[in-house]
Amino acid sequence: MYYTISSDTDEDGMMQGFYFADDGQEDIKFDYGQRLFSSDNPTARDREKEPTDIIKLNLKRSEKAAPLPSFLEQPVPLMRKDLLDTLRNAGVSNLDAYPAELYYPDGSLAPGEYYIVNVVGLIAAADLEKSDFDPEQPEKLISMSFDLLAIDSDKTKGALMFRLAESVVEII
Repeated sequence: MYYTISSDTDEDGMMQGFYFADDGQEDIKFDYGQRLFSSDNPTARDREKEPTDIIKLNLKRSEKAAPLPSFLEQPVPLMRKDLLDTLRNAGVSNLDAYPAELYYPDGSLAPGEYYIVNVVGLIAAADLEKSDFDPEQPEKLISMSFDLLAIDSDKTKGALMFRLAESVVEII
């Protein structure tokens, strides 16, 4: 059985958000399901290279307005270290993680150890016969929108975690 991983809101419906503090880092392809190139690769574009510095992120809300979750999916996957460790201990081996520091709007450093996570692996595993979606959608790869998603486990070839090729924002 497979599940999607996504962000959630607190009891008041609030969700923490963030944006990149440094120009250029937001262009890095953390969400394409492909491994990034080494930072010294001469033929790779900057957005295809691993970051060399700690990624600084600015939180959109104060801790009192919205607590820090263990996972935020947008604009790129951000995981707290305990969740990342749990996934790895469960056998998920296709996660490239890059250290991140989170800063509150007042400039203070948020507690906890966080990582931007690149989920490596793009698999076309949606069972379109059992899924519910608008059949008039022109796109059947990359950006499909599902009302109900069914996964064909045979197509996953045993992968424990991956990006769904039909909708790359979905982490399964």
